Amino acid sequence: MRIALMTAVTLALLGCSGQQVPPSAFTPVMAEPLPMASVYFDVSEELSDGRPGLCIDNAIVEIVGGEGAGLIVRMHCAWDYWSGSWIGISLPEERMVTFRASAPGYLAKERTIVTRQASPPDNFVFFTLLKAR
Repeated sequence: MRIALMTAVTLALLGCSGQQVPPSAFTPVMAEPLPMASVYFDVSEELSDGRPGLCIDNAIVEIVGGEGAGLIVRMHCAWDYWSGSWIGISLPEERMVTFRASAPGYLAKERTIVTRQASPPDNFVFFTLLKAR
């Protein structure tokens, strides 16, 4: 009993000594947030003369390579041609990303871009899909 009391008093005194414990090697450090870039895409039918036609409703755009791989977005077309159907997502900037657009009855296409925060035209990915024969 006497040894237990002495141990408790010693530990209490050492705990109140005012000495600071050095940080461990595992002290978490907050990382700076990544700068983000907005990426916009649209999927339209490719006409026989190569021009884009109307938006393809329910087309799928998937990230198949790079940052965000596996992300799938379903396109929903506006009711009129001029309203457009651009959909945007945010990804870290300066990353190479490959997108695949597909829709039932159409041939799939892929596009690879490098995301940029300062150059919006680089972040517009326009797909025109040919009808499968």
